[in-house]
Amino acid sequence: MKLEYWLDRWLNHQIGFHEEHGSSLLREFWPTVCVKSPCQVFVPLCGKSKDISWLADHNHRVSAVEISELAVSAFFSEAGLNPTQTEQDGFVVWTAGKVKIWQGDFFKLQAHHLDSPAFIWDRDALVALPVQWRQRYITHMALICPAAVMLLATVEYAQEEMQGPPFSVSKTDLQHYLGDRHLDCLYRKDVLQAFPRFMEKGLSGLFESVYSVQL
Repeated sequence: MKLEYWLDRWLNHQIGFHEEHGSSLLREFWPTVCVKSPCQVFVPLCGKSKDISWLADHNHRVSAVEISELAVSAFFSEAGLNPTQTEQDGFVVWTAGKVKIWQGDFFKLQAHHLDSPAFIWDRDALVALPVQWRQRYITHMALICPAAVMLLATVEYAQEEMQGPPFSVSKTDLQHYLGDRHLDCLYRKDVLQAFPRFMEKGLSGLFESVYSVQL
């Protein structure tokens, strides 16, 4: 899977993964990992996620990364923000208020770009990656956000029943990628009935999980 795949998805408005009202999982489980405010938060592969605005509205400073200019532009437009744009290290950096989005390749992002985030919110990043990219993703995340706590939402299903993304990621998979890092499952539920489009694809079950991960 190449970066062009996601650029084409945004170009052709194939963004069924976008949650129009933001993630209810973030709102429910954020207080579990973040017990004080304000904090520095990182949102990887963010698209035009409403979660960025929710975090900023709760007084957090948010850094994010996204490859698609269309997605970044749409986020600021829909949020009613007028960002400044600068260029740094091959990225276009969009900044407004408490929000900064690095438009470019996640794997080229470095620790000094992110102001030492204490927390990470991953709603659609890890599950968007095929298996051969996931270890690299976790390893790179630990390098650019050392000692951060990640609130991670995943889906799990019989991978042979549907071609991702989103890809199935189990707790066993996660523990393999994380090694001896601490992993705590906060929530797991079969949510297939709430997603008719996945039922139509032939899934027999779709489990949604939320984890707290210490990098």
